[in-house]
Amino acid sequence: MRSRIIFFVCIMYISVVFYSNATENPFIQNKFNPDLSLIADMAFISSDIKDESRESLEIPEFMHHPPHSHMNKNRGLYLNYLELAFSAPVDPFFDFFAVTTIAPGHGIELEEVYTDTKFLPYGFALRAGKFKSGALRHSQKHAHNWDFYDSPIIYDALLGSEGLTDVGLRLTYTLPIDTFVQLGTEIYQGSSDEAVSFNADGYVFGSEEIKSSPRPSLFTGYLKTSFDIGDNVFLLGSAIMYGQSNLLDSHHDEGKMDETPDHAINADGTIIYGFEFTYKYIIDAYRYLSFESEYLGRIIDGDLLKMNEDGDIERLKLEKVNSGLYAQLVFKFDKLWRTGIRGDYLFSPDIKINGEKEKMDLVNLYRLSYMIEYYFTEFSRLRLQYNYDHSRYFEDRMFPIQEFIFSLNFAIGPHGAHAF
Repeated sequence: MRSRIIFFVCIMYISVVFYSNATENPFIQNKFNPDLSLIADMAFISSDIKDESRESLEIPEFMHHPPHSHMNKNRGLYLNYLELAFSAPVDPFFDFFAVTTIAPGHGIELEEVYTDTKFLPYGFALRAGKFKSGALRHSQKHAHNWDFYDSPIIYDALLGSEGLTDVGLRLTYTLPIDTFVQLGTEIYQGSSDEAVSFNADGYVFGSEEIKSSPRPSLFTGYLKTSFDIGDNVFLLGSAIMYGQSNLLDSHHDEGKMDETPDHAINADGTIIYGFEFTYKYIIDAYRYLSFESEYLGRIIDGDLLKMNEDGDIERLKLEKVNSGLYAQLVFKFDKLWRTGIRGDYLFSPDIKINGEKEKMDLVNLYRLSYMIEYYFTEFSRLRLQYNYDHSRYFEDRMFPIQEFIFSLNFAIGPHGAHAF
């Protein structure tokens, strides 16, 4: 009898072990499935400006038409986008990540697709593919991770509302010390379809033909550091971008966009530089107070091509400096509630044509924003935002805008934590 009991126990043990090994088998198919998440954003927009007039607004010498964005600003109800994200380890050497965005009016866009290395020694890491630049703070964020519905104005003017995204390589080095210090450099193709300041593609302007520049043509470098003092967290960074600017642009004429460009820029060396500062005070597990600010500047040194009344092309020497900043304060005062204010400011541009300084009357270009959010859970949130925009012009006249924005954002599926 005793031997039978021992035999039965052994059979049960072998069965349990076999079943456990089968369920933990690393070669079963579901182990190879990537993490998949869906994120959707909807909005209701109320504004004191008509939709047909919005396209005619500009910020002189900064932005002559609205940048590409998935975040609608026309009045009414909108489904802004559906974001589909994939992530998975490839093998012991690489991780893979991809984001596809489906947006009404924009179709399907491959927003990011890249691989990260896991095997480089001594604190080095390499990223290859199409990805958001890590040189500047706001540029590396996806729209669902923004603290406000829209991006800062200085980003709209210099990099586009979605920031800098292009095909390239990134190499980072994290110092082996207790304080976080990271050096990074990026090499991009430099011909993104959404380029605002950088574009290496050629064009034809009247009788002038500007040839494409050799690729890659866009380079970045940055330094970031972060440290804690008790419950106080600090993040500081500086960055520089250098690339080719072959740009065609149009001013507005009588409230309508002229489809024929009236001037062009050919600059071999355009520079964008930036400084960032973030401070967060951790109150407890749910509450915090954070301050974030970035200053961006752009230097264009090249040729300005203008078409005169006779249809002839004039090539003028152009030196142009644009700069601006934003600063925001966000307070998460409860597990389910968060509120914040943001200020955007654009400095009057400094422009020289053929060595002579242009007189600019642009002053007090700013926007003020307030938002409050309610989190149903960590997977869904409702946001109310108010904007007072005092930076737009209509036919050489300041045109202040007021906007009320209600947005609903929700997500399903596993989604990795965002960087601080």
